[in-house]
Amino acid sequence: MLGILTDDLRIPGEVAVVLRYYVYALRDPRNGRVFYIGKGIGDRINAHTRDAGKDPESERAKLRTILDIEATGHPVELLFLRTDIEDETTAFIVEQAVIDAFHADGQPLTNLVRGHDSGARGLAALPAIIARHRADPCPPINQPLIMVKIQKGWRPDSNPDQIYDQTRGHWKISGWVRDRAHYCLGVAPGIVRAPTASTPACPPRSRLTRARTGGASPATAPPNSPTSSAPRSATSSADASCTADTSKATPAQNPTSPLPSR
Repeated sequence: MLGILTDDLRIPGEVAVVLRYYVYALRDPRNGRVFYIGKGIGDRINAHTRDAGKDPESERAKLRTILDIEATGHPVELLFLRTDIEDETTAFIVEQAVIDAFHADGQPLTNLVRGHDSGARGLAALPAIIARHRADPCPPINQPLIMVKIQKGWRPDSNPDQIYDQTRGHWKISGWVRDRAHYCLGVAPGIVRAPTASTPACPPRSRLTRARTGGASPATAPPNSPTSSAPRSATSSADASCTADTSKATPAQNPTSPLPSR
C-alpha cells in the first residue's frame, strides 16, 4: 500500500535524540532530482509519504510527486542534508538557504513557500542587496562639527548607549577645535551611526559622501554638551560638513587641551 512505512524505516527515539533538528530532502529515484526541502525533528522526514497515502487524490505537487514515484514501485529517497541543529530558528535558516540555492540554480521544487524570511534575507542579486541596505546620503550640516572614527570599537550589534560611549570617549583634542564644534558624529565605517547632539540634519545611518568644507562661523559648544568629550580622531577643521569624506578625519595634532573624562 502506498505511503506505508515499515518499522525499520521509522526513526527510533534514541536516534531522534542524536539528530535533534535537521534539514532534509526528498529525491525522485527515477531521475535523481530533489523535489522537496524541509526541516524537522523526530520522524518528520517520513511524514510526507504517510500524508500521500492518506490522500491519494491530492493535487498538491509534493504529494502528487510522491504518489507518482510509489506507483512505479520505487520508494521516495529520504536524504538528510544537515543534522544535529541546535534549535528550530537555525533549522529554518538552513532550510531557507538550501531552498534558495536550488532556485538560484534554476531547479524547481514543490515547496509551497521559499523558506523562512526568504524575502528579507534570502536569495537576491548584489545590486538588490545594496539598494535594500544602503544608507541614505547625509545632508550637509551648516555648523561646525567633529567626526569620530569608531570602527575599532563599533559592532553591528552595538546599542545606542555603546555607540554614544564610543563616540564621546576619553580623548584629547585641541581646545580651539573642541570649542567651535556643535556636533560630534560617530562614524563606522563611513556611516554616521549616531550624532552626539540631536539634529535631524544628519540622522543615524546616513552615508558620508564627498569632502566639503563650509564657511560656518565659529561657535562655542554649550556647557555639559556631549562635545565636551572629544574624539580620538577628529577633523583638523571644525568647519567640515556632514558630507565630509572620513579619509579627511585624522588625529588632531599636538593636542593641548585634554578633555575631562566622564
